[in-house]
This record gives sequence, structure tokens and C-alpha cells, in this order.
Amino acid sequence: MAAARAAAGPQRQYARPLRYSACERRAVCVVDPLAGSGADLPLVRPVPVPEGDVHARHLYSVLVTPETGWTRDALIAHLAKAGVATSVHFRALHLHPYYQERYRLQRGMFPEAERVSDQVVSLPLGGGMSDDEAWIVVEALRRAISVRTR
Repeated sequence: MAAARAAAGPQRQYARPLRYSACERRAVCVVDPLAGSGADLPLVRPVPVPEGDVHARHLYSVLVTPETGWTRDALIAHLAKAGVATSVHFRALHLHPYYQERYRLQRGMFPEAERVSDQVVSLPLGGGMSDDEAWIVVEALRRAISVRTR
């Protein structure tokens, strides 16, 4: 968008009622299998989206707890072998070399941030996926965890 148009304020397209495509509606449902039928999986899930709200869910991050039988990094490697690409989008700030050197920060100073940093993984569950692709992710996760928690 040109700078002049951006500076002019809200465009007409934003005045229309918000409508969701089938893909967007499906994307909201994609996460339900993990939070619903996957409720038995020992993962910490994102906070539920309040009734009437829609979340982009461009990232669907969970915490891989010790109860899964996996470390986050081992689960990532296992899922990769099953064809499921994951990501780590969040790392504790004080563990980055710049902040460790500049402010003399070190592991152990912020244990809760470190716990989350060590456990968080972003699963590929988003609006651009088909239902079949989403179920592949959910089922690969379910199989991986069931192997370790039997």
C-alpha cells in the first residue's frame, strides 16, 4: 500500500463486516482436534480463544512437558523423521549470546522463562493446511507420545 494511502486512514475494505473464508473457519477447527480429541496428550496448549473471537493461529505452540516422555528437541527430531516440520519460535531472551555478554546474564537467573524456552515447540497447524495435512500432524504427535507414555 502506498504511504499516502496508508496515511489516509482506514480504507473502505475495512468497513465491511468481517467474513471468514472456509479455509479460515477450518483453521479455527484444525486446532480443536489437538485440544479436544487430543485432550489426553500431556502437552500444555495455547489458551483457548474466547467465544466470538477468531485467532489467526499463525503459530500453534505447545509445551512438551516431561510427562510426554520426550524432551522438546528429541520430539522435534522424531516428528521430522515422520515428515512433520516444527519450529522453535521462542527462546528466553537472556539465553541469547548478545544479552549474556552485554548484561552478564546466564542460565539459572530466570528459571521459569528457561523452562518455557526449553519446552516450547510450534506445530504446523495453520489456515493454509488442508484437513488431511492437519490430521497428519496430530496423528504423528499422538503416535510419538503414545510410544513414550505406555
